[in-house]
Amino acid sequence: MTYDYYNDPGTTTFFGHHRLTLQSYLSSKRMTLNLVTGRSLDADRVNYQADLGYRVGGPWRLSYSYTYDRYLGGSYFDAFGMLSYNAGMRDIGLTYSQRLKRFGVQILGANLH
Repeated sequence: MTYDYYNDPGTTTFFGHHRLTLQSYLSSKRMTLNLVTGRSLDADRVNYQADLGYRVGGPWRLSYSYTYDRYLGGSYFDAFGMLSYNAGMRDIGLTYSQRLKRFGVQILGANLH
């Protein structure tokens, strides 16, 4: 858990002055789980992110990602599944976005829908 204090005009506009963040990471032989949640204590800002990955075999992996972000009454949500191939230090994969309802490609960590 971390506490952040911001005191500059650019950052406080988005996060407020006080923010709490909680992060957790779990890993086993084939599965990884990363959870991050953050909340501003003095502004309308909250976010949640969860990533679950399962190594099927060799360089192949299945993963699922969920993101929710709320700021000043507006919100953003996306969740997608991915079948990927590990090419060195980065994955190349086929994704499906629940928000966009369509398939896409992820190359070197950048989604192309």
